Amino acid sequence: TGTFNATSTDGPILQINNGTLTTVGAATFSATQGGNPADVLLTGLNNDFQSEVNVFGRDIDIHDAHGGLLLGNVTASGNFGATSTDGPLTQTTGSSVIVTGTSTLASFKNGTPSDVTLANRTNNFGGKVNVIADRFTIDDIDGNVTLGKISSPSMDKLLQSTSSTA
Repeated sequence: TGTFNATSTDGPILQINNGTLTTVGAATFSATQGGNPADVLLTGLNNDFQSEVNVFGRDIDIHDAHGGLLLGNVTASGNFGATSTDGPLTQTTGSSVIVTGTSTLASFKNGTPSDVTLANRTNNFGGKVNVIADRFTIDDIDGNVTLGKISSPSMDKLLQSTSSTA
């Protein structure tokens, strides 16, 4: 129990691909180099973030394989990727996801798309947002979200239903 904090002031925070990171309490990762944001890549295929994950960096990629992924405050001056392979991708009340570049959000449960809900009004997605999810809700401070590639079985069914009744 408790919190987990990892800070690098001399470069990126990188996880080896076959490594596993398990945190029980809130986890916070912050990476800078020369005063500028640096990459935070937490892509272990068996990671288990059991509480919220807060991240500050340039390009950020987070992977969680157990029970969904709960985001806290995220600030990515580059691109942002978040993948949950065992449940929904959500965020804590009052948190903000702020991304300058492209965001790629993916959520699965038992191998099929699950839900993505990043519905806090304080979010700010500066680039395209790619989504793989059954259902998704994304909100943004200025109401402008530019959707990129979308893979959504529920959306596909809705579009098929709408086009067949037109």
